[in-house]
Amino acid sequence: MSKVVQLDPRAIARARVQETTGAIGMMMALAAWGMMFAALFFVYLGLRAQAKSWPPPGLSLPLALPLVNTVVMVASSLTLKRALERLRSGERVWAVRWMTGTFALGIAFVGLQCLLWIQLWSEGIRLNTGIVGAVTYALTTLHAFHVVGGIAVLGYLLAVAMRGGQLHRRTSTLRYCGMYWHFVDAVWLLMFVGMFLL
Repeated sequence: MSKVVQLDPRAIARARVQETTGAIGMMMALAAWGMMFAALFFVYLGLRAQAKSWPPPGLSLPLALPLVNTVVMVASSLTLKRALERLRSGERVWAVRWMTGTFALGIAFVGLQCLLWIQLWSEGIRLNTGIVGAVTYALTTLHAFHVVGGIAVLGYLLAVAMRGGQLHRRTSTLRYCGMYWHFVDAVWLLMFVGMFLL
């Protein structure tokens, strides 16, 4: 005869409150980061509107590396979404695999970003080149730091999983990480269009 397990209604209510509070806290943090990026982007657009030509004659912003980085960033959002779906359905092994994919894509993004900076530098776009160099490096570096923050959280969750920890208890953490990661992805898409396509 199977034993019926009764869940404590107070524990369930506490868990729901914690989940809601955590989600609200993450949304507030994302709103603050969003305002920061929006302010910087409006400064960029204002400077660009005042410039006679953008970039100045003799300078050109590369397109290939930012395009590849865009594909990498979008793919990483999709793999993280799959990881969360698998974790929620109890498929721990597949969740870890998808998380590992996201982690690897995040590392690839940062590596490609370093290559982009090297390419910009070799093409004469430097911090002292003028406003084009200063703004380009400032926005892309700030964004890369945010990607590194997401990679750190993913690394922590992967370490928990590799040590045999109960990853299903970290579903909320992965969900918040996903919210953050999708935000960083959206910021990059806006930067790519606004800085490299227009």
